[in-house]
Amino acid sequence: MVRKAVITAAGLGTRMRNMTLIMPKALLPLVRRNETPTLIPIIDLIISRLQEVGVSKFLIVVGRNGKPLIDYLMDKLFSDSLTANISFTFQEKPLGFGDAVLRARDFV
Repeated sequence: MVRKAVITAAGLGTRMRNMTLIMPKALLPLVRRNETPTLIPIIDLIISRLQEVGVSKFLIVVGRNGKPLIDYLMDKLFSDSLTANISFTFQEKPLGFGDAVLRARDFV
């Protein structure tokens, strides 16, 4: 069973430029459809769905603008509203998806 996941969140979100000038794309809100639809950051939805299928360890690849995402997730971890084993690695230059995945080689 797969227990680890790599989440690439280092891109600049250029196709969503109007919104990503304000916040990283991983923090943009999506509607969670349940009894009471609510807006949640994309990263919350990704992590919760992966946890539902048994993933317990996450490596998130962030870029030079990744601090808000790191701060958000660390706040959730310290407040106990998120229980997960999360690590971060940096992609200093935006060299594409392949380079982001390559940065996770020691994790997987």
